[in-house]
Amino acid sequence: MPVNLVADALSLQAEDIAISRHEPLVASVGFPFVFVELKDMTALERPKINGAGFDSLAAFLGSPFQALVYIYVRTQDEVDIRARMFAPLSGVPEDPATGSAACAVAGLQASLESASSGSFAYRIAQGVEMGRPSLLQTRAEKVDSAVPSTWVSGTCVMVSEGFIEVDA
Repeated sequence: MPVNLVADALSLQAEDIAISRHEPLVASVGFPFVFVELKDMTALERPKINGAGFDSLAAFLGSPFQALVYIYVRTQDEVDIRARMFAPLSGVPEDPATGSAACAVAGLQASLESASSGSFAYRIAQGVEMGRPSLLQTRAEKVDSAVPSTWVSGTCVMVSEGFIEVDA
């Protein structure tokens, strides 16, 4: 996937995107996301949705519902990954905790590990920049260089509730 296409959707510079481990790519554990590793925390803090850029990304991917962008930085502090997820064409400007993307990024990270088999765990912080921090704990199993299984867990905070009355 072209680096400039993803950078433009988030108002970033192409130089903000790290490509040494992988270029922007689509990965999924059922729901596809565009995964983009950024070079540093400063780049993670800067994105701003560019509507025209997301339209171009959706056209490239073939659907606005595939323009789900998960950006992340690998860290070496209390978490292993800091992340953000944007899906403005699906009505989600930014999501504070994306379990399906966390599972997929855990699988991606495990696939990039040098060991051909093993169990790999990653702690992911998401939602920090939007004031709704979450902590997702993930695990991926790698067997003979393939990643057949991933898991995610964490806690959540209810942000709303409601009732629906149906007239019979």
